[in-house]
Amino acid sequence: PAVLALLLQHLAVTFGALSLVRERTRGTQELFSVAPITAGEVVIGKYTAYMLILLAVAAILTLLMLAMLRVPMRGSWQEYILVALLVCLASLGWGFFISVISETESQAVQFAMLLLLASIFFGGFFLPLPSLEPIVRVISYLLPVTYGTQALQEIMLTARLPQMYLWVGLSILSLVLFAFTVGLYRRQTARS
Repeated sequence: PAVLALLLQHLAVTFGALSLVRERTRGTQELFSVAPITAGEVVIGKYTAYMLILLAVAAILTLLMLAMLRVPMRGSWQEYILVALLVCLASLGWGFFISVISETESQAVQFAMLLLLASIFFGGFFLPLPSLEPIVRVISYLLPVTYGTQALQEIMLTARLPQMYLWVGLSILSLVLFAFTVGLYRRQTARS
């Protein structure tokens, strides 16, 4: 479950990070600024397209994990799908946020790789979160993989409903990053 959460996060961050910055560097963003479409609609369209791709990838990875690695699925499929959806939404939020603040594609890729490294070291992948210093745990809870790993493990391995803070954390992360992305993208399209 931890690897699944990490793969979904990294794919979503990479897709999102390259999305808007490519449009800006290739001049496509200028078309959006004169089109009868708002910045929020552009971002929602991108979220929708990438979510469809990510959910297909999540389904394939889940099937491989269950069939090839024999990871048990003891919990509810509805909860599992909802957690995967929230992990993808929060991760796309980080990706689009990176894309909006990056000047070039290489800078966006570097930020995405930094987020991957932070996720590996601080997301509970190798070390349990209680063993981390309190300041580092703050970084941990800014990463979707932290919530996704714990929630997927609880659903798949123990058949327990994930704790409420996992649902709330992923939801807040998704909403805040979406709002930041739309606000910054609106500012960028207004300037061009």
